[in-house]
Amino acid sequence: MYENRFILTKKLHREYYRQLYKENGRGIRITSTVLMGLSAAGFMLTLILLKSVILAVVLLAAALYFALMIPFGYVFREWTDYRGLLRDHGAGAIFEIVSFYSDRMHVKVNKTEFDLKYTALSGIMETEKLWVLLFKGSSGMQETLLLWKDGFKELTEDGIKEFFDFIDKKSEGMLFKNEGK
Repeated sequence: MYENRFILTKKLHREYYRQLYKENGRGIRITSTVLMGLSAAGFMLTLILLKSVILAVVLLAAALYFALMIPFGYVFREWTDYRGLLRDHGAGAIFEIVSFYSDRMHVKVNKTEFDLKYTALSGIMETEKLWVLLFKGSSGMQETLLLWKDGFKELTEDGIKEFFDFIDKKSEGMLFKNEGK
């Protein structure tokens, strides 16, 4: 019925992780802020009370590290995850094809194939170039499926609206209720 094809580039993967961190990284940002404050306070107290330059430098480095974790906490994980995808699929590029049938979604990533049920859809995130479908995982963890917005080459604007309606109907929800309508 519908098909979305794309190559998952580093740039698209980074865009996905940035949005994921923006929406789900609140705990990391709060923890980093608290640890940055504690490290900075420890730095000041060490210089004033203990006069230990080595300990002060270590605490200053920790404060700077945690300060950088606030806006960029996703970067290292994004980088290692992308490299892991390339390694796991034994390829220099990640090719993804998502086919939408009346009873299931069929996903092919390089040589790996699997099916997903529409009823497992629980939400959607959007980036500039991606729609990220969110699924209720069997382990309680949320799983994601990326769709490149330009990956529906054969669909017109009306066709995209029909696709949104199709997904909303199949998932028994209103995931795309604000998209393109």
